[in-house]
Amino acid sequence: MSKKAVGKGAARMGQELALEISQEMRDRFRNRAHAFRGRKRKNTVMTRLSDEDLEHIDILVEVGLFESRSEAVAYLTHEGIVAKEGVFQHLAEKLNEIRSIRDEARALIGASLREPENLRECPSCGRDVSPSAKLCPNCGKELTPGERM
Repeated sequence: MSKKAVGKGAARMGQELALEISQEMRDRFRNRAHAFRGRKRKNTVMTRLSDEDLEHIDILVEVGLFESRSEAVAYLTHEGIVAKEGVFQHLAEKLNEIRSIRDEARALIGASLREPENLRECPSCGRDVSPSAKLCPNCGKELTPGERM
């Protein structure tokens, strides 16, 4: 057998193997895509995509894996979230910490605003005024330094 014949045979085997792997990957993807199609989706998110990304979405629709661009994008979004589940778990924990800190800050600010010694009474209208205010926010009376103390 000549080198040329061996090379052609190896090339043919490589192509057949690539087609077999490619078909197996398509089947796996198709099975996952069809399983996803049964999921209920009730939220709408508008987004801008690059031309290249849209071409990929259109390929998924045109080969029949999805009935619409929306369905294809929803599937790919879901797969991305599943693939990064650990990252999202970590982010959720950090978000809970941030929310806790925000709640503490609001409580501190709320408590300081309710403390009567922090506010002064406007001599004109009687409303509570910040000790540093130069004008009463209610009636507009100019407050003298003695009144601002």
